[in-house]
Amino acid sequence: MVARRILLVLAVLGAAAWFAYDTWRTAREMDDARERFVAVDRRIESMLPKPTGEAPTPTHPSDEGTIRLVLARPHAEDPARAHTTIRLEGEDGTYALPRGWRGRGEETAARVEAYDATIADVTRAVRARVASLDTDPATARGEVVASPPSAGAVPHGDVVNALNVFLSLGVIDVVFEGAATPRTAKERAARAAGGDGR
Repeated sequence: MVARRILLVLAVLGAAAWFAYDTWRTAREMDDARERFVAVDRRIESMLPKPTGEAPTPTHPSDEGTIRLVLARPHAEDPARAHTTIRLEGEDGTYALPRGWRGRGEETAARVEAYDATIADVTRAVRARVASLDTDPATARGEVVASPPSAGAVPHGDVVNALNVFLSLGVIDVVFEGAATPRTAKERAARAAGGDGR
């Protein structure tokens, strides 16, 4: 009986000691983690720009050295007539990609060739514009503009090809303007069922 009581007391003391050790270890780990997060937070804060006050006059980025490709999608509601047009801002003409384009894998070789020829024409025009800037292409700025109302109808592949035109010429500072808000799954389903999806 006495032995059982001694064993019980030892078990209770052991459990209490284990609980105290576990609590101490957990608290120490939490303190270590808190110190690591504080150190990372301080490092991030030190990299952020410091406020220097308001400028006396607002500054706007210069358009000098900016080359804009403006994309539009005429007849977007009719898949057979829909096509993407690309206009180099500052020039009169536009470059029209093939009507009813369904994608490289679904088109005939002649239509793929016509598509590639149009992109090559755009590339030549942009190359001439870059050369006229008299600067390193890496310092030029490119913009791919797909403004409303047809911005959301321009296929992703056409936007990527416009980006590739800039990148192939060494223009690496490229921004996009006019991206449409992505549709929700419900809106896409409604559009596929014949509704407008909006």
